[in-house]
Amino acid sequence: MAGASEDEYEEKLTARCVREAGAAAAGAQRLRLTAPEHRILLHSASENDANRILYYRDITREAEVERMKSEFLTTAAHELRTPMVSIYGFTELMLHRRFDADKQRQMLETIHRQTRLLVDMVNELLDLARIEARQGKDFRVSAQPLASLVQEVVNAEPAG
Repeated sequence: MAGASEDEYEEKLTARCVREAGAAAAGAQRLRLTAPEHRILLHSASENDANRILYYRDITREAEVERMKSEFLTTAAHELRTPMVSIYGFTELMLHRRFDADKQRQMLETIHRQTRLLVDMVNELLDLARIEARQGKDFRVSAQPLASLVQEVVNAEPAG
């Protein structure tokens, strides 16, 4: 694009990108590059007396992580709400109505089971948060000899 006019550049860029609305820093735009490959770019510009400088930063990975986190939060909220609705409903019934001992026990067992599910989900979320906060610092990477492992696999393969 060296030597191209700003209009020529803008025309070629427009042919390969879709401008995305919202979620960009002030003075910047998100562009979805459609050719030659899918990429998300953050585009900004600065000007001085003589020049206009265009900046592009590939944020494809960050955008994908953002999308995955959003989907995860939606799913987690739904999964947490399901047992909560059950617990809320059964406790409300028990507070406002009288039930025989067997029915009351069944309801308490359901509340207990749903509470256990909630505790397990929250513990899993906390485990994920700890793993993310450590960013792999718990793993010790070291070279491992593969020859013995490959030999074990070959020897374990049933003759056929």
